[in-house]
Amino acid sequence: MLSLGLLLLVQAPGVTPLGHGVQGSITPFREWVAWSRATASRLVLTSVPFNDPEEKDVTTADLDRDGDPDVVVVRKLPFSFPGPKTDLLLMNEGGVLVERTATLAPGLLVADDARDVLAFDCNGDGWLDLVVANTFGQDPRLFLNQGEDAMGSWLGLVERTPWFSPPFPIGPQFCAVYDGDVDNDGDADLYFSDYNNTLEDRLLINQGNGFFEDQTAARFPTGINSSLFGTGSFICDFTGDGWNDILKVSGSFEPMKLLINDTTGKFLVSQILPSSTVYMARTADFDLDGRRDIYTVSDAQDYLLSNLSTDASGLIVTGRMNNTSSPLTANFGGNVHEADLDRDGYLDLGVADVDVDIPGCTRHFVPLRNRMPASEGFEDPNGGAFLPWITLGTHDFAWLDLNGDGFQDLFQAHCNGYEVFVMQPFAVAVPPPVPSSASGPTIGAKGVSVLGNTDFALTLKGARPGARPVLLLSTNRTASAGSAAPADLVGVRKLPGPTVADDGTAQLALPIPNAPEVDGLRLFVRWAIPDPDAPGGWAHSGILELFLSSRTLKR
Repeated sequence: MLSLGLLLLVQAPGVTPLGHGVQGSITPFREWVAWSRATASRLVLTSVPFNDPEEKDVTTADLDRDGDPDVVVVRKLPFSFPGPKTDLLLMNEGGVLVERTATLAPGLLVADDARDVLAFDCNGDGWLDLVVANTFGQDPRLFLNQGEDAMGSWLGLVERTPWFSPPFPIGPQFCAVYDGDVDNDGDADLYFSDYNNTLEDRLLINQGNGFFEDQTAARFPTGINSSLFGTGSFICDFTGDGWNDILKVSGSFEPMKLLINDTTGKFLVSQILPSSTVYMARTADFDLDGRRDIYTVSDAQDYLLSNLSTDASGLIVTGRMNNTSSPLTANFGGNVHEADLDRDGYLDLGVADVDVDIPGCTRHFVPLRNRMPASEGFEDPNGGAFLPWITLGTHDFAWLDLNGDGFQDLFQAHCNGYEVFVMQPFAVAVPPPVPSSASGPTIGAKGVSVLGNTDFALTLKGARPGARPVLLLSTNRTASAGSAAPADLVGVRKLPGPTVADDGTAQLALPIPNAPEVDGLRLFVRWAIPDPDAPGGWAHSGILELFLSSRTLKR
């Protein structure tokens, strides 16, 4: 029977079930996704202590292009006081964040008053560079990724100076930076948010080679880049005209504004969005309607501004969705980042709690669940419960798949140091269909891949009627990749499927045994369909990833 086939697969040489070890045991209070503390085994620091008390901002990116996320932390004296500090480069080495600042990014050891850091490709070479937004009179800094040498070893980051012109007329007091192409020339420009300084927000235009020109005056001829307490910005197309606009957040002293691109790269119109006491924001397509929405971190309760449409005058029409059961987002908040934490296809959120201006580390970080499409907006599924990962005084954080298991782990930089939490794997609900192409065969799943689910099945659509497909199963994603015939594949289990019906569909039952041997097993499955018109005589679906677990999420 197929259940026995899964047992044989997991008992094959070299196959080890995932989801054990550092992930820890099931927590009895778990209502949604959960994490286990793994700081001691997942973080190695050399230039700062684990209880580092400084203000911190974080970005994560695959800097060395080895397929896993690395982390950069920039630091300063906490809150609105000058006090330059050195920064950190943490490289992901086998699921462990190891500090390599001194050897791979020594320029980060030059102290600065950094308040934001961003990874982006400034010169189009395919390697992610870094820009650091500084305050208290210090210019922003640009670090170029040096790529790798002839032996494939990563060469690290080197600071470029000067990198923009003309010089600013006065020293900046930036709080944030964001990248995006405002002039549609194919490269990333930079927008810096000014914090309580007469320099105002600045827009640096990429000249195509990683050198930038300050074109603020020309791009904002009416002065709509003025700022009181600029805390964040985003360069994205909100109106759907193919030109990136700028979302501008200026703290609680003025409403959020959307600076509309006039389709030449200039910004003449400023739309005041329905908002008040907004300290920070995040934009993404949270309701999957193809338009960018805006999550607002309010000094009162947070809420989502859903981008509904664009009116005849070119302004966006919004609707408000309030957070529910979320007492920890009913006060001051800080940095916010999105990720699909429960793997349902909708982006969830995390909200840090430390205000960069007002001292205090007594509030809590909180993850929020996206309730769409069943309900509107976001909620705290734990209702304000103080779980181990809901830490006090978090400056910033990053969602990242640290150990490559497909689940979102958590790196936190808080008032009293750093924490790493590894997500506890769970059975994934029905994965979305995975086609091989727009018109090719499609693989899907019926049911949840939880242990003991005897009704679980794999589906096939868009196949050649009358064909007898073969299901390919492997614990290695690349084992069944390509267009080879099933007989030519090594290390792949082949299961015969039913005859494809006249409508191009088929379904194969795959009962999942309730056996500890397969708890945590990750499978990569794919259909191969005999087809004389396909290359090599076989058509293939996309590859579907299944994670078998004794746990599933409460819905």
